Amino acid sequence: RITRAFRQPGSIFKPFAYAAALETALDGFTTDLNPNDDEASSPISPLTTLVDEPTIFYSRDKDYTPRNYGGQYNGLVTLREAFLHSLNVPTVMLAQSIGYDRVVSLARRMGLNPQILGYPSVALGAFEVTPLEIAGAYTAFANGGQRVEPHAVRSVMSHDGHPLKTYQPQRQNVLSP
Repeated sequence: RITRAFRQPGSIFKPFAYAAALETALDGFTTDLNPNDDEASSPISPLTTLVDEPTIFYSRDKDYTPRNYGGQYNGLVTLREAFLHSLNVPTVMLAQSIGYDRVVSLARRMGLNPQILGYPSVALGAFEVTPLEIAGAYTAFANGGQRVEPHAVRSVMSHDGHPLKTYQPQRQNVLSP
């Protein structure tokens, strides 16, 4: 099941949307998510503000209306607060502001299902992945941006404790530390 049980990851996918958004600051990408700021546009940071209110997102001739768990909305929130409280509407708004394809690109770099597409629902984990894919992708968050290929065997030992074969996990830089 760990390699074949494709399921929607839901909110455990949100860190990929936030990582893709924060990564845009390294590219010099700016957004006007903070319309009340003095500057017309600014890089995305944990202090970027997002609106948490009922919102309809449009993509490819379809309406998408995510709701927060419990049906409550908080008005203006920072990116940090939206992430901390796993708010759905601000997460989709963030993904929309950077482009859904950036979220998809990061997800693919991190080893997730290549069938993931750039729709508003991607930010909330609507596309299926396996448990092994999601576990491998999360390794980048704990390893300074390096994805470590999940593996079950580290070494094969002889009956007297000498290593017969050792395996080194494959590492790949997929995210800026």
